[in-house]
Amino acid sequence: MALDGAFLYAIKSETESLIGGRVEKVHQPSREEIIISLRTRQGSHKIMISANAGSARVHITKLTVDNPNTPPMFCMLLRKHLGSGKLIAVRQDGLERILFLDFECVNELGDVVTVTLACEIMGRCSNLIIINQEGNVIDSIKRVDEEMSRERMVLPGMKYSLPPRSERLNFLSAEREEIVNALKNTNSGELSKVLIRVFEGISPILAREWSFYAGKGEYITSEEITDEQIDRLIFIINQTKNALIENKCTFTAVMDKEDILKDFSFIRTEQFGNLMITKELPSASELLDYFYAERDR
Repeated sequence: MALDGAFLYAIKSETESLIGGRVEKVHQPSREEIIISLRTRQGSHKIMISANAGSARVHITKLTVDNPNTPPMFCMLLRKHLGSGKLIAVRQDGLERILFLDFECVNELGDVVTVTLACEIMGRCSNLIIINQEGNVIDSIKRVDEEMSRERMVLPGMKYSLPPRSERLNFLSAEREEIVNALKNTNSGELSKVLIRVFEGISPILAREWSFYAGKGEYITSEEITDEQIDRLIFIINQTKNALIENKCTFTAVMDKEDILKDFSFIRTEQFGNLMITKELPSASELLDYFYAERDR
């Protein structure tokens, strides 16, 4: 399972409703989790940010968790820099698996500054990074030194840089011709695996759903795909795009016959047939609350 860039786009749309909210509280219930409480005109809301490799995510949460008696140092640092800051923007670069939360804050000198939280949702490389308005790292929930990664270090005082990124299509903006050409120019193989290499921000469950629809449930390879199957593929991609952009997603949890949760998506899934059971939730955030609470019970 993976919270892909497309699902994160849905989270971004939901989190934008909190823009203008003021930071009330910051808690760190566990080593790799932060909860930020915001006060908006509609009341208080909480944002969960997890950098845990097995449950990395960011979303609005309604869950109540226990907090340690003594807040960890990273939590104290967040409280210092965010203070009663105001959320002013929620950003995502394409369908990259990073959500940037920009806060307008007042520093120790009384100056108004922008502090950014980079919520990097990338499996075992997930992280939460505090960035000042000069683009330098203040600190991170996981420090990454040269021994851990020669490609990209994350340490206080360093310039923040984006993780390495391959050139792939964004299905929210890609045209039919671009998609067809990319399929032809990518190493051949089972269609869903090729789609993951062609598009950024899509998880295996979404790629399989597209392939399942294009082939009417039959196995397809990219080198043998027919014109009719390409038409069906473009149709389902456009349907998915419209669902995301128009906030008309169907947030779905997938579980086996023993009610063990296996995956989730922002569209209805047909690929499992009668092998799996699906449960629909009202929003992306409620789906993630449900999924991880039930999975970890």
